[in-house]
Amino acid sequence: MLKKLFVADLYLKVRKNKFEIKNLTENSVWKVATPAQPFTTDRLLVGQFSAAEPVLKELVKDVMPSGFMKKSAQILIHPIDIG
Repeated sequence: MLKKLFVADLYLKVRKNKFEIKNLTENSVWKVATPAQPFTTDRLLVGQFSAAEPVLKELVKDVMPSGFMKKSAQILIHPIDIG
């Protein structure tokens, strides 16, 4: 019960050169972001971390609630097949 005061549950879908995120605690709408530089390589869904990291940080900041107390993010990452 107290966990909801301090933690926000986020669900992140990782697709080919695209992130989709939703705050499950607040039942927010899906936010989608594509990077300026592609982060997917031929062998890895996230092969270029330097391109993926700033996009992911911005998405998490966008869906986290603002308020008096800052919550921690608990993120479930769901990689979607690039096949």
